[in-house]
Amino acid sequence: MDQEISSSTISVSSDSQSSSNWISIPARLWSRTAPVLRRIYSGIQSLRNPLGSDVSATLNVDRISASLAVTGRAEFDGRNELPRSTEEVVTGTQKEIIFYFKDLQRKAQKRVIESGVRLRDFADGINIADTVANLNDIPPRCENELLRRSSDLQAELDCVREREVQQQRHYEEFREANQLKRVARYPSSRGLPFTIMALVIVTGTIAFREILAGLASSALVPTSWTFLTLMLVALVPYVIARSMFRLINHVGEARQIAGLLSGGVAVTFIGFVAVFVAHYVSTITLQPEATVGSIVESILVAPTNVNADMAVWAGFGIVILAGLAAFLAGYKADDPYPGYGEIQRSYHRARDEREQSIKRMRKRTNMIIDKAETEASKMHRRVKTKIRQFSKLVDKSKRVSTTYGDYNLALEDVCNIVLDRYRVANADARQTEIPLSFSEHISFRPDEEQSSTRISEGERRREQIRSSSAELEEAAAHVRERLRDLNSRAISPLEETPGMILPAEE
Repeated sequence: MDQEISSSTISVSSDSQSSSNWISIPARLWSRTAPVLRRIYSGIQSLRNPLGSDVSATLNVDRISASLAVTGRAEFDGRNELPRSTEEVVTGTQKEIIFYFKDLQRKAQKRVIESGVRLRDFADGINIADTVANLNDIPPRCENELLRRSSDLQAELDCVREREVQQQRHYEEFREANQLKRVARYPSSRGLPFTIMALVIVTGTIAFREILAGLASSALVPTSWTFLTLMLVALVPYVIARSMFRLINHVGEARQIAGLLSGGVAVTFIGFVAVFVAHYVSTITLQPEATVGSIVESILVAPTNVNADMAVWAGFGIVILAGLAAFLAGYKADDPYPGYGEIQRSYHRARDEREQSIKRMRKRTNMIIDKAETEASKMHRRVKTKIRQFSKLVDKSKRVSTTYGDYNLALEDVCNIVLDRYRVANADARQTEIPLSFSEHISFRPDEEQSSTRISEGERRREQIRSSSAELEEAAAHVRERLRDLNSRAISPLEETPGMILPAEE
């Protein structure tokens, strides 16, 4: 009997005693640590996934026998002629052994029942009808939010549109009144003319100083005087060309004459300053104590009486070039037709302001729609994930039920083996006949009907959920379509602008 128990296929091999001297300290440490780590990992996996945990844990006959002190108690009971020969049902130590295994069965059964409860609770948490209802609520809620936002910004949009219409009307009336069939032409940067003016003044000053330095007369004409003179000769023609001279392009003859007169004034001013500079350089070279008044008198008396040296001609030429360059920069600073550039820029500013308002409204609309789409996608994805998880839990529940049946068979075999060990040791130690209870075989049969009911219930719920998931997919697709249509309808009115098509440049 002992040999049969030790060779049983149900029993797991006894604890090894492999503590050889040649094993190194790290190996012995690992051999002691590895089982602990495996038990910890197994416990964590059991907590994370209770349905997938293995209820048929290995039953070690030797360990159980030692923990219950089966052999010692059997010998003690045998020497005391216990249990009595007349005993027909198990009592005493045999009953404790059976209770031990029955308790293991109850614990395993509790785990199986808990897994079924979790499965049922998980299935109850998947409510596709509520999800579909929540999905269908998203588009109306999104539309209400769009209406509120639109009402808040509509006043601003109406204002900028009205301003654009007014500027457009003024623009068209100006073009018609002045017989203009082209768009206004002007520099893209408003600061470009001022940059050109600064370059003209600075470059003229440096050139004048370099020429005078080459003639060894730079000390007679201060740099500040040169800079101020060039600034004056540049600013006056610039202002005249930018304001009055462009009247030569006007449709009215009187304004054309005024423009020509202003151009003559600018040229005369440039010539006078150039002559003054030439006389100043010529006079100051010969008479350093000369004053501005005396120089002006000499110009009035004899305007051509100047020294024809290089310094005089350099000053005269630089002033002429600076004045003409400033005059041209002023003329090109805006459209040649007077007032055309400014009215077109005003119209463009109103149009850009309207476009910026529409851009802000479009951005807010897209943000609301995107938020609603994200909410719908998360809701849909969350339920689909739960459906997949529930399907996996049903499969694991099947495996648990199968494992539980195997576990009961293993409990039955191990329990009867431990009982046989007790009975053999007891029979060897006693002097009387063995009781009839020693022939009783303990059975651990699970409730097959309850297990089958639990499995069929899980399958039924899974099929029910799968059939309802088609409705979920249809609702999700319908919601996405409604949101796209809502986005299109919300943005379309923004594109209805009173804009005009500018004529092509001739």
